[in-house]
Order: sequence, then C-alpha cells, then structure tokens
Amino acid sequence: MASDTVSYSASQRILHWLVVLLVFFNLLLPDGMEEWKEAVEHSGAATAEQLASANLHAYAGIAILVLTLCRLVLRLTMKSPALPTQEPPFFRLAARSPMSCFIC
Repeated sequence: MASDTVSYSASQRILHWLVVLLVFFNLLLPDGMEEWKEAVEHSGAATAEQLASANLHAYAGIAILVLTLCRLVLRLTMKSPALPTQEPPFFRLAARSPMSCFIC
C-alpha cells in the first residue's frame, strides 16, 4: 500500500507514541498488580490503595488494546509512506508481510 506520502499521518504518530508510553508505564510500574495479587492470595482481600493501583495497571492495558485496534484500523485505511529503496531485502520482505500491520 505504498504511495507518494512522505510520512505517517499525525494521528498515526500520536497513537503510536501513546501506546509506547502506556506500554512503558505498565512495564516499569507493575507493582500495583503484584501487590494486589499477593494481598488477595494471603489475606483474601486487598486495601483500597492496592485495588486502585491494580485498576490503574489494568486500565492502562485496556487502553493499549483499544489504541492498538485504532492504529490497526488507521493503518489499513490510510496510505503509508513508500519503502526506502536502500533497505536490505529482508526488511522489505518483513514490511510486506501480513504481520507488519500489527507491528508498525
């Protein structure tokens, strides 16, 4: 789906970076979910703070899913920039693969 566009649209770039930030948030701050799980396993209940922290982690994960689906829809409906001619053949093949829509 190469075209004469020079770069991805602003909405595609914004969604990309929002997903990146949310993924890093969940990777770097998983403590809330872990503390909630341990509290429930040991005492059968969690504090309000543990529950709120676990919910924040879960909501970030749900947001990642929704934003990724939006990215996929945009990627399939909007034009994408042409592939660079100097790319190695393997990279060009990977960019044309069906899974590239999920990665890009």
